Amino acid sequence: MVPQEWLTETDVVDRDTGYTLEQLLYHEARLLDAERFRDWLGLLADDIHYWLPVRENRYRRDPRGVAPRRDDVALFDDDRNDLEDRVRRLETGLVWGEDPPGRIRRLITNVSAFEAGTPKARRVYSHFLVYRNRRQDEVAILAGARRDLWRDTSQGWQLAEREVLLDQHVVLDKNLYLFF
Repeated sequence: MVPQEWLTETDVVDRDTGYTLEQLLYHEARLLDAERFRDWLGLLADDIHYWLPVRENRYRRDPRGVAPRRDDVALFDDDRNDLEDRVRRLETGLVWGEDPPGRIRRLITNVSAFEAGTPKARRVYSHFLVYRNRRQDEVAILAGARRDLWRDTSQGWQLAEREVLLDQHVVLDKNLYLFF
């Protein structure tokens, strides 16, 4: 279920901007699939907030609501330094969960872009499916949605916020040392 606050934007961007942002998400997925993590870091704003909350199954009548809140437990609650540390660690070759490296494919779909209420910023929503195969018999399929804030800067479009919602209540993968 997509949180209701994800549905509040109604001011759709123009076709050219929407196409540009959609292509940017596809480019980002290709960079990550190819393990070009330094190039991917180049797409991130210095003040990036990268958040993947643990989703709790709650009843609709729960006063906390069904959507994750900022004070909930998170699998990732990263800033730029955290993301750079994760990339540096991958570059050492000593991340046991990624040696041998997994074969990862990111599929991005249902991309929609909206004005973000501030000049040169756009809110972009997308769905994803991540397929990962490790060793001979380890397969993980992760599905979910992302809510991004992209800024148009002098260096090009930069990702300033990413909220990732996994559809799985219990993640059965042995590790989540990947980027969405």
